[in-house]
Amino acid sequence: MAIQLRWPQLVVAQMKRGCSMKRIFSAGLLITIGVLFGLANSDVCAKELIPIVTPGAGGTAYIMGAGISTIARKYVPETDYVVQAESGVTTMLRRIHDYYKKNQSAFTVCDGNGVWSAYNGVGLFAGKEKYTELRGVSFIHNIELYFVVRKNSGIRWYADAKGKRIAVGPPGSSVAASGLLLFGAHGLTEKDYKVVYLSYNEVVEGIKDNSIDGGILAGSSPVASYNELALTQDVTIIPINPEAAKSITEKYRYFFPVSVKKGTYKGVDQDVPVIGFSSILATHEKTNPDLVYKVVKAIYEHKNELVAIHKVAENLNLKNAMDGIGVPMHEGAKKYYKEVGAMK
Repeated sequence: MAIQLRWPQLVVAQMKRGCSMKRIFSAGLLITIGVLFGLANSDVCAKELIPIVTPGAGGTAYIMGAGISTIARKYVPETDYVVQAESGVTTMLRRIHDYYKKNQSAFTVCDGNGVWSAYNGVGLFAGKEKYTELRGVSFIHNIELYFVVRKNSGIRWYADAKGKRIAVGPPGSSVAASGLLLFGAHGLTEKDYKVVYLSYNEVVEGIKDNSIDGGILAGSSPVASYNELALTQDVTIIPINPEAAKSITEKYRYFFPVSVKKGTYKGVDQDVPVIGFSSILATHEKTNPDLVYKVVKAIYEHKNELVAIHKVAENLNLKNAMDGIGVPMHEGAKKYYKEVGAMK
């Protein structure tokens, strides 16, 4: 904002009108104070811009991130928010790490297993710097993992995948890492089957044209990619072995057992046991505690507005607020949960 104070012109004009130098000086002083106050006031009123880092545009996590930004902007008006879409969990959490180093408050809507892996330096983050500054804020929604095959594939159990061509998920994704973990829990190493890395759309097409024998699909129920496939193909979801489910969920806190309910999809005539993990709202330890408290409060007190943006938010409640979060909770979130009795 450029301000030009033309004192010579002002003085000459006022002297021509018969004003004394004393009155001219007083008027000029008042103008100067007013201008400086206006500039200072504009700086005070400038809102802090808070990034909310999400996966790529279009997915559930992106939509939920946009929804949270809308609610926070409305009910925490002293700050503003921008959704920052990134490609993959490693890039997303590196962005949060960068904001941490800059002492800038930031959030991310990310899968809980990615956050846990980054915190502990394992999985996709093995051999890299541990992001021990990561903190949990809230559960957002469930993500279910399906091992999908054609009914005539000859695969009835995970062990039957031996020697088959299996798509475990998109390359470099938490879903792919989880897919490998699923087969490993059933006694299969990557040498026992042909591992292929494909996107969800490619898995659907691969099953349709028989270029793969099966693949991992993931998402919030109902999973759109599987629903599309089931409407045109004779497919099924392979149930997880109870012992495998127990070993995974006990070792990795962010996984939990879940069932695909009878009738959820065409051809699902009985409940199918699978596992899932959470998409969570996370941040870093330097994010302003008062900001985190206000954002969490706004999310839970105005949940209906989030449901209007995406119905998956119907599953959001104080009983599951910390589900799937394998890292320490942020102090601001803890304050709210203790206040409403959701945490001791």
